[in-house]
Amino acid sequence: MIISTILTLVGLLGTLAIIAYLRQVEDAIEELQGQLEEPVCPVCHIPHPAKRAEQMHTGRLSQLSSYYKRRKVAARKLYRSRSSIER
Repeated sequence: MIISTILTLVGLLGTLAIIAYLRQVEDAIEELQGQLEEPVCPVCHIPHPAKRAEQMHTGRLSQLSSYYKRRKVAARKLYRSRSSIER
């Protein structure tokens, strides 16, 4: 009687564990299908939606241009300060 109760409990818990695992696999398959449908970006080699692709790479260009603009302004200020010291 005790052995049959233990075996029934183990069988029930095992069945619940298998069902939970299969649900996780089902969710993962849907996610993988979604990733396969998204195109891979040629710039960063990461799949992301086409709407965000334009936004992602245009920001980097503006960041680089502002970086070089700051460098140019700093170099100009340094040159002016050195030329004023020499006078």
